[in-house]
Amino acid sequence: MDPARIERLGKELLSLVKDGDDSANILINFENVSFFSSAAINKLIVLEKRIRGTGGQIRLSNLSPEVRDLFSYTNLDSMFQIKDEQSEAMDSFN
Repeated sequence: MDPARIERLGKELLSLVKDGDDSANILINFENVSFFSSAAINKLIVLEKRIRGTGGQIRLSNLSPEVRDLFSYTNLDSMFQIKDEQSEAMDSFN
């Protein structure tokens, strides 16, 4: 992923949580993602912090084994709730 694309990704993700939103819940399905760069992870962390600030929650689902390993190696699996299936992630919201 080139830097411009990652920047667009970050803007799109942050646009999901508007200032003043209460309890934004977001599910991101990684079904077609086979590679996730450290710059993209940074955008996801910024999104998580913004969502947490609203009292909301974020869930990730359908991670490929490679992407799941990346989250495990970087200890991000403790920051994000990761579910195997999208339906399982949806059911996990409070």
